[in-house]
Amino acid sequence: MYVVVVHSRPEGRAPRWTRRIYMSLHAADKARSRAAMRGDRAYLVLCQLQAVDTRLGGAL
Repeated sequence: MYVVVVHSRPEGRAPRWTRRIYMSLHAADKARSRAAMRGDRAYLVLCQLQAVDTRLGGAL
């Protein structure tokens, strides 16, 4: 499973990065565009999620 993280930083305000997770590339790109229209720096990061077995000594 893949998710897209929009990583943005407001320009001219407190130096704080914001991260939001989206399940679709289309929605993430729209969020990045909105951030750019506000004058914020924004990046898209594609991430792959992998299941982790929490049992002791367990492997997937």
